[in-house]
Amino acid sequence: MRQKCSKEDMKKFFKKYDQTNPILRKHWKRALLAMMEGTRERRYSFAKKRDLRLIFHPLAQHSDTIFQKEIQELIQRGVSIMKESKDPFHDFHHIKRCIKYAKLFFTMYGRKHNLDWGSLVLAIAWHDVSRVKGLDIDYQRRWWKYLEYLPLAIEVSILKNGINDAEQSIELFMNEAQNISSIIQQQVIQGIQGTSPQRNAEQSFYAKIVGDVDMLDLYTIGRFESGLRNVFAKKMASERFFNKSILLGSLLLSSQRSMLKTKLGKILFKKFLHLSLIFIGRQYPEDKKLFKVQGN
Repeated sequence: MRQKCSKEDMKKFFKKYDQTNPILRKHWKRALLAMMEGTRERRYSFAKKRDLRLIFHPLAQHSDTIFQKEIQELIQRGVSIMKESKDPFHDFHHIKRCIKYAKLFFTMYGRKHNLDWGSLVLAIAWHDVSRVKGLDIDYQRRWWKYLEYLPLAIEVSILKNGINDAEQSIELFMNEAQNISSIIQQQVIQGIQGTSPQRNAEQSFYAKIVGDVDMLDLYTIGRFESGLRNVFAKKMASERFFNKSILLGSLLLSSQRSMLKTKLGKILFKKFLHLSLIFIGRQYPEDKKLFKVQGN
């Protein structure tokens, strides 16, 4: 039986590791806290100012769309949808982690590439909404429990959903975003498209950042622990689905690592994976066999 680690265990673990890379030295503590998001469930209403602090960035210019009421309302709408998610790995905590990673990317690339922080947050908030709406999501259907024991059924379903997710999420976003400017719409669409498997080097920086932060979250402690809670405590999926999802992710590691488009993304990916494997090996040794990869 899996035993969830305590807050003290986490503090002891991260106290032993430090970051020496000069690019991340200033933000490493923030990165570590971000990758743990979801290990302890907290309730966010996003109706109070203290909840909204998550979406703001200190380097955002006064002209940034993040300060526009209609953009904040759209973000809250996307977050509200994700809070209803029955997907064990794509829930509100996944969105929170991605926004926190994006803050590091915006700090490094925001001014250089003249990025709009509001567009980035919007794209992150909406990039997985199709999974909540259940559009062609097999494991949210009633009959799925009878089919998941067929050979490769889970693997095929996960891959199919990943291919269709971005385009369906864009469609849902556009249904709600008719009142914002076409420029912001296009930036958000570009960002969501960055999470599609059909990524290329010529994509906009919105696509590169949103795609990279989404990819980073595949191998974090927060995702693993949040998935454990959603599967074993909230019964969102079966243990078989959980195990096969982790195993499939580890088998696809090489191809996923090659899809990272930014220098920062590649650095964080290597560090996150390394620390997550060490952490899981110590706290959940019975699950370490699901990861057919090395931390380096």
